[in-house]
Amino acid sequence: MGVVGELHPRWQQKYELPGPAVLFELRTDALLSGPSPRFAGLSRMPIVRRDMAYFFPETTPVGDVLASVRARLPAWAREFAVFDQYRGKGVEAGQKSLAFRIVMQDTDRTLTDSEVEDLVASIRDQLLQEFKARPRT
Repeated sequence: MGVVGELHPRWQQKYELPGPAVLFELRTDALLSGPSPRFAGLSRMPIVRRDMAYFFPETTPVGDVLASVRARLPAWAREFAVFDQYRGKGVEAGQKSLAFRIVMQDTDRTLTDSEVEDLVASIRDQLLQEFKARPRT
């Protein structure tokens, strides 16, 4: 979408600026190409977070996993994202470890434990069946 940076001190000195100047450049075409964000009121209902980690074949694109899971999420699942990707000691050759965080919140009511656990189980089943993932313990 753009870049942000601080003006080089030499230019700051040349133009006798009182302090560091921060500059930015935005790609307006990228900003205008999609829908504008809309305000959604803040919910008083609690947020539920779950983390899950799995081993995947090295060739599995992370974007494919995210897109597939996100396509099946209910509206109250606010976020499904990768927060860690690991290769190295403890991970078999040809494999990678991906850790995901799912954030859930309904704006009108508190989610039940069974709703949360059912969603986590359905994501687990999807990862196991569609991507041949194995749970990391």
